[in-house]
Amino acid sequence: LEENSGYKGFSFDFTQEINGKEYIGESHIVCGEQNMYTLVICYEKAAGNPYAKDYKKILNSLTIDNSVKIESKGETETTEEKVEESESGKVKKINLKLENGSFLKYEKHKIVEDYEGNPAIRIFFTFHNEDDDAQSIQTAFYPKVFQNSVQCEMAITMDGDDASGNSIKQVQKGGELECALTYKLNDQEGDVTLQVKGLSEMFNSSSGQEMTIPLK
Repeated sequence: LEENSGYKGFSFDFTQEINGKEYIGESHIVCGEQNMYTLVICYEKAAGNPYAKDYKKILNSLTIDNSVKIESKGETETTEEKVEESESGKVKKINLKLENGSFLKYEKHKIVEDYEGNPAIRIFFTFHNEDDDAQSIQTAFYPKVFQNSVQCEMAITMDGDDASGNSIKQVQKGGELECALTYKLNDQEGDVTLQVKGLSEMFNSSSGQEMTIPLK
């Protein structure tokens, strides 16, 4: 950090399991007088398959209330205050746009059955990629689903839905794809809460969008 900037910071390494894969990464914490900001850089443990982009791109997504220099790995960048490109917090329908122009938009949902015949919810999205590298929905965004205040697990289905298969497909810059993610339900009555963040903001509790999906 720039000396006498009024900010303090520290870094630490971590490992995290995401969607059944193990990732290693580093977290940079920047503390001001009133706020704390977190920058996360995360890489898949398998060599040659980065889970996040280069340092400068992630740094550009960090919003700080004043201009402050953050130094890491020999690189120094100045980040000015930025206005979020899409509304954060609770929304009627999720349409989350990242700093690089990529976005994830909720389209619809339907109730299906998993391979054991239990109820599940399939949520359909439009995924648009504007990153320089090819991305899939789950390498660009971090969606979570809750019912009755408890996180829902991913469901395995046997119906061969095309949109579900698209969730693991990569999209090149400028491309767009209909994708679907399916989650187990505890019942078919309780409202479902869908939360979506950019992957680099997965540990930031104040980022992203949230919507309620009524099942009745």
